[in-house]
Amino acid sequence: MHRRLVSIIGVAAIVLAASSAALIDTRAPAAAQGPAVGGPPYVALELEAGTQFVGWFGGPTTSTALLAATFGLDRIWWLNPSTGFWMVDDPTLPPFIRRTITIQRGTGFLATTSYSTFLLVPIADFLASNGCPENPSPADPADPSIIVSAPATGATVTSPVHIAGQARVFEATVSIAIIGAVDGVLADTFTTAAEGAPTLAAFATDVSIAPTRAQNGCLLVFESSARDGSSVNIVQVPVRIAP
Repeated sequence: MHRRLVSIIGVAAIVLAASSAALIDTRAPAAAQGPAVGGPPYVALELEAGTQFVGWFGGPTTSTALLAATFGLDRIWWLNPSTGFWMVDDPTLPPFIRRTITIQRGTGFLATTSYSTFLLVPIADFLASNGCPENPSPADPADPSIIVSAPATGATVTSPVHIAGQARVFEATVSIAIIGAVDGVLADTFTTAAEGAPTLAAFATDVSIAPTRAQNGCLLVFESSARDGSSVNIVQVPVRIAP
């Protein structure tokens, strides 16, 4: 199931310019990757070997904290707009030369790695105030393959969450995920529409969740591509999750 979440949680806006970077669900990474900045659950930006320009959409942090927490990250460069000079934070520099760079939401910086690695960011930092991240593969509004009629946008939901609508999807399989700003992935499941594509057919299901507290959340209803299994035609519904 988590394979489907690769493209759901992937937030394209975090990478301003990168060479084949991707976000993946990594709630249980190898210990060598170090602790998550801000704590799990979190997602990870996959950095290829070399230098990439990254737009930080997490909470406030520092270059020194990111370097300490990210196994394989060698240095961080940042262009100071007030001076026009580059600042570099590199653990190999002498203390009197090394500079700690303050990184806020929206800060852009160059991340240099010696090999492919991961930059960890809490899932909560990716969720906008309405509960949903940027949609990486939205349904066509002119001819939607998926229509969600329940729950309504902004509705408060409790377990089990009743989800209903219509879908025109491969083998009638409707994929569903629920993400909480605090708890991360609360559900990753599927249901079946009355008929498969090309018919737009009804579907309905109840999905159990176990939130730890009230929080913003996002319901995602989507199709797994018959070609490569990626998540496509994603419909996102921001909700308020109550325990």
